[in-house]
Amino acid sequence: MQIRTAKDRLVWVRVMGQAVRNGDGQIIRVHGAFQDITEKKQAEEALRESEQTLAA
Repeated sequence: MQIRTAKDRLVWVRVMGQAVRNGDGQIIRVHGAFQDITEKKQAEEALRESEQTLAA
């Protein structure tokens, strides 16, 4: 997904998380992390554009 940082920068992130449940099975919190994958997304886009150019 794409998010906007506190410094107003758009970045692509991979989101990973897992719910933590209490003894009754109710979700009481979520643990997780964001991984910045902006460079990977930019490389994928450049490759896609290159492939389109070659196809034309």
